[in-house]
Amino acid sequence: MLINYKFLNKKIIKIRKDFPFLKRIIYKIYNLIYFDNAATIQMPNNVIKVINEYNIYYNSNIHRGTHYLSNSATLAYERTRKIVCKFINAKYKEEIIFTKGTTESINMVSNSYGFKLKKGNEILISIMEHHSNIIPWKILSEKKKLKLKIIPVNDKGLVDIKKYKRLFTKKTKLVVITHVSNVSGVINPIKKLSIIAHKKKSLILVDGAQAISHKKIDVQKLNVDFYVFSSHKSYGPTGVGILYVRLDILRCMVPWQFGGEMVRNFTFFKKKINFSEVPYKFEAGTQAICNIIAFYTSLKWLKKNLNFIKIWEKILIFYLIKKLNNIKNIHILGKNKRISVLSFIIEGINSHDIGLLLDQYGIAIRTGNHCVQPMLNNYGINTVCRISFAIYNSLEEIKLFVNFLKKIIKIFLY
Repeated sequence: MLINYKFLNKKIIKIRKDFPFLKRIIYKIYNLIYFDNAATIQMPNNVIKVINEYNIYYNSNIHRGTHYLSNSATLAYERTRKIVCKFINAKYKEEIIFTKGTTESINMVSNSYGFKLKKGNEILISIMEHHSNIIPWKILSEKKKLKLKIIPVNDKGLVDIKKYKRLFTKKTKLVVITHVSNVSGVINPIKKLSIIAHKKKSLILVDGAQAISHKKIDVQKLNVDFYVFSSHKSYGPTGVGILYVRLDILRCMVPWQFGGEMVRNFTFFKKKINFSEVPYKFEAGTQAICNIIAFYTSLKWLKKNLNFIKIWEKILIFYLIKKLNNIKNIHILGKNKRISVLSFIIEGINSHDIGLLLDQYGIAIRTGNHCVQPMLNNYGINTVCRISFAIYNSLEEIKLFVNFLKKIIKIFLY
């Protein structure tokens, strides 16, 4: 494939102007190089503008007023639900629930769908899951006396399909799996895993937090029952999560949180509480209205740029791997096709020390266990350095990063 680097470079220069945070000077010396996008991706100007305009001109509560501001906020809020529905190709907008983040989305499923599970039922969960997709199921299994069965990975860091198939029994009710590893960046074959799960009469929940800003997501093609992700990992603000639930399943689920908006009518003299229709019965209390409205603009921006993101990030990750492979003592986690996330260790140097020293040069990476201790334990390591790219990162930034990394290695090892 021929790549027009001159054209790409011009496009990146233009895109970078849309992200004001890139103007930051760190320690009054270095231009910021932000390689921590798997934790939080920055927002473009138009998203920031929407947040500011909402707070100046439209700040109001939704669904509860007859006045202009409330109606305007309600329309904008529901417009976001519609664009999320289209963005992931859900069948109905009612299948989209707003939460505080991916973590709350998972907790909602574990406390709502999990309410139906019975003693002895089984949940299959992969070893590569983020703690936010392990702890809720661990707590639920202890509370309801369920059995958690671990899905192993192969030497490429992917789910081992043969072993996965053998884990199912008549008691298996749910599969819990990440779409993309937040450490190795490898992409699990979700459609294949879903087909197997459904043949075994099991549902499947997919954590899409690390996939949503890098891949086109089609929940109908993937054939998943639950799909979760966050706004702040898709060029939007923090405090907004999405829970997609197939409508027939959602209508059978009980609410987890209780309060305003999710009740149609209530009196002390009736035993049964009359809940609102889906999805509103799962959106108790006041939501992060401003940020949900801004998420509409984030998704419009992401949809417009997604094809370019996929091309550019492939170039970035290929270039990074090529550069790192020329450095002694570096070990990269995962051997398979990946999105733009890469973790590595350097023999003889603590990852935390590497992160601290890179920060002195204005380079932001993530170090530690990344809330995936079971996976790292499986590799026999405790901590790693993680690099994760977004559309605004450049080849020049990678060159600078590699040069500074070589300096750090010399300090410690030579």
